[in-house]
Amino acid sequence: MARGGDDAALADHAGVLGNDVGPHPGVDHEGIDPADRGREVPSHPDADHAREVARQAIWKRIPPVHPDSLRHHLADSVFGEQRARDNATWWRELSGEEQRALIDSHPYEIGNAEGIPLWARTEASDLRLSQLHDELQSRRDAGEHLSRREKKDLARYDDIRRVLDETRTRASALGVEVHVLAFDPQAFGGDGRMVVSVGHDPYHADAVSWHVPGFSTTIDSIGNNLGNAMNHFESVRMEHPGARVASIAWIGYDAPQGLKGLWDVAHSRLARAGGHILRGDLTAFNAARDAFAGDGSHFCNNDVFGHSYGSTTTGFAGHGGELTTHARSITLAGSPGAGPVRHADEFGLGERVFVASSSRDPITMLGARTLDTLGARQPETYGRFFGRGLGIDPAMEGFGAQRITAEFPRYMDHLLGRTEGTTATHSAYYRFDAQTEGLRTESLANFGRIGAGMFEQVHPEQHRFEVDRSEHGWWRTVEPAESRPLENPADPSEHNRRFWDPRWHDTEIGDPPTGFDGHRPVADFLPLGDPDCAHRVTDFLAERCGRDVTLGTQPGPTGTPARNLFVAWGCAPHLTSYTEVRETLLHHGDGSAAILASSWSGGPTQGGHAYVAVNDGGTVHLYERVGNSFEQLGWPPPWGQAAVDRTAVGYLDPHGNPIESLDDHATQLDAADAVGPVAGAKPDAAPEADQGWSGQLAIGDEVTYAPDAARAAADLNRAFASGNPTAELVRQVAELSTHRVGDVDRVVLGKYDGHDGGYIGAARHDGGIFYDTGAPAWNNIEHGLNRSDANYLGWQVNEQFLRTQMEDGVARIDYLVDYNHYSSVEDVVLLRPNSFSAREIEFLRSHAPRYGYEQVGDSWVRRESPGE
Repeated sequence: MARGGDDAALADHAGVLGNDVGPHPGVDHEGIDPADRGREVPSHPDADHAREVARQAIWKRIPPVHPDSLRHHLADSVFGEQRARDNATWWRELSGEEQRALIDSHPYEIGNAEGIPLWARTEASDLRLSQLHDELQSRRDAGEHLSRREKKDLARYDDIRRVLDETRTRASALGVEVHVLAFDPQAFGGDGRMVVSVGHDPYHADAVSWHVPGFSTTIDSIGNNLGNAMNHFESVRMEHPGARVASIAWIGYDAPQGLKGLWDVAHSRLARAGGHILRGDLTAFNAARDAFAGDGSHFCNNDVFGHSYGSTTTGFAGHGGELTTHARSITLAGSPGAGPVRHADEFGLGERVFVASSSRDPITMLGARTLDTLGARQPETYGRFFGRGLGIDPAMEGFGAQRITAEFPRYMDHLLGRTEGTTATHSAYYRFDAQTEGLRTESLANFGRIGAGMFEQVHPEQHRFEVDRSEHGWWRTVEPAESRPLENPADPSEHNRRFWDPRWHDTEIGDPPTGFDGHRPVADFLPLGDPDCAHRVTDFLAERCGRDVTLGTQPGPTGTPARNLFVAWGCAPHLTSYTEVRETLLHHGDGSAAILASSWSGGPTQGGHAYVAVNDGGTVHLYERVGNSFEQLGWPPPWGQAAVDRTAVGYLDPHGNPIESLDDHATQLDAADAVGPVAGAKPDAAPEADQGWSGQLAIGDEVTYAPDAARAAADLNRAFASGNPTAELVRQVAELSTHRVGDVDRVVLGKYDGHDGGYIGAARHDGGIFYDTGAPAWNNIEHGLNRSDANYLGWQVNEQFLRTQMEDGVARIDYLVDYNHYSSVEDVVLLRPNSFSAREIEFLRSHAPRYGYEQVGDSWVRRESPGE
């Protein structure tokens, strides 16, 4: 999402919304692109004649080469790009008959030759596939016994044909094509190499996505990989219906296989080799595309998506900025480790490094938490368990990538199964959510935004981070995504862990629980300053369970010691988290209860609170006194995990008997003593807006944000969600998001490109007023809203900023047009009609005159007085 800036969508790149690519400058007199002369030429009936024509055509190439030298050689960083350029130049000089003869006589070489048009490579690979299949099939039909390997190959070729036919049918329905960029079934010891594109011709598309798979991938799995590529293409089109993009299933390297692969997948050797191949494929592709363009431009609008071991492979491909001029973004999905990359900055792509990691994907917990203790070892050898692995977990805060939402409904969390098996969500990243009318999963939606170039509109996820081992033991990685509600409000499925899902340190961050009444103020559900809270919990449970239990002590000025509550019920307490409470109650079954005592965050002077949670028919609820009665409030509590410092818990069965009883051990009540007295005093109220924050910066200062902006944004979100008035809150958030650099009396608008680029960078360098909420506040504005509502609410704040500046009489409002891609502000509106920038421009065009401003080029300048 833009935070007051432009959406870096496909329109950021030349030609994105133009018509189909026109003919090359060298179009011949018949209006046919020379590269396509052979497309409609029939095959010559005399194969010997065709071979001779092909032989002579090859000798026309400069320099002359053997047919095998036409083929793209893997990981050839020395000659790969030049070979592609030479092939492209040579091919365009051939006659139609020569082009057709080469396809018919050398299908393997032409099908794998970078620089040859994709229609020709596709036809060549189709021909090669038919030749291989028909040779085996004819021998079988003649009664010849085929070896086990030959039978397997025949079945493989049948399956590949079926997959290609099905994909072409699906693509045709969308008005696009399938192109085969490479087909070599004998590569990598028979595992095979196959590169297939869906969508528009990659040589003419405005953006190309490359999907790099992981463990156990061979050309036998082309069906799944092409399905992923097609799903991604459809997701891009859902974001940008007019997008001219290609999505490539890249089975291009030797991925770990079989039993030996279990060893290989734990080591980086194949990822390193695969990274070299991927980089070579990208650079050669770009060189060929540039040669076909013929206008001196350089194409780099490649978005690389590495999944699983493929993410480690992608790390090797891009390490040291090797893809800086060959790709525009990198996404690591379900990653076991980023290989040699220590920090996202090493890719050289700025903020366009993304990470998709499901909280329930066990593969993603293999990467190292940090490389601080790496020593002399290489990063790609390091991991979370026993110090061995494939590099740092890119979802960790310290890696510095943009983490995007990638959580899944519970029905998709399966280990095995032909249709639903996802290896605990590890293979679900490219899927649609079939149980909600085919809506996209969170990750697939984000992949679509990335493939459409809408980088500012990805949905962010909080990073994982590490806590101190001495305090938290083995499970010390905090996973904020764990158990949060799904973004899709139509999905009713639960989101709790299964036994095979990874175990993280406690992650509750205070989201409103299921069933929380958004129409009532949060304060209604916060515990009152009740020194009798421990007694009231006891009375509630005694009545519910039919047990005669009383607290033998009266509350003092600070309440009741938490230990007294657990002694009265005879249950042994231990420290816990809200996530663990839910899991344990579900484990103990219907009717089980948890006695809880917490100390509030902020130190011992904040006090504590006693309360109870119950498993009611498989759903966990907090029972909290609201007014004169206990109400069922869902789980976790509305104040959230962040509001408490420590929580002690003891569990009761449905009859009120302790599940773990107290004994005479001296330390058994330590957890309760760590909490101290409980009196129900609620946490300190949220502070009023910080009136001391002005947003004033000096030229060159780092951007800072109002301490109260995130709180105000959360209040706005709650008011909007509950249907309460929002105007005053909108004004407050807009003011807290206004930054003033120097004393330059102008507003700066434009594309958002971090703090050093775009409109913010211009304001920081030259002075001016700009609008930026900051990520925490923006996330709070969006929280729990669908995309339409989030855009609407975000725009209200953006619009209020502009209104306030014009009401205050700012001298001018400048929109900084990126003249590499647009000619004027009108061009921005035409090409990016749904962007925040377009909304800003349209708003100014229609409203600025009322405030006394007139448009002068790409600026709005204030006259002496309105209407003058």
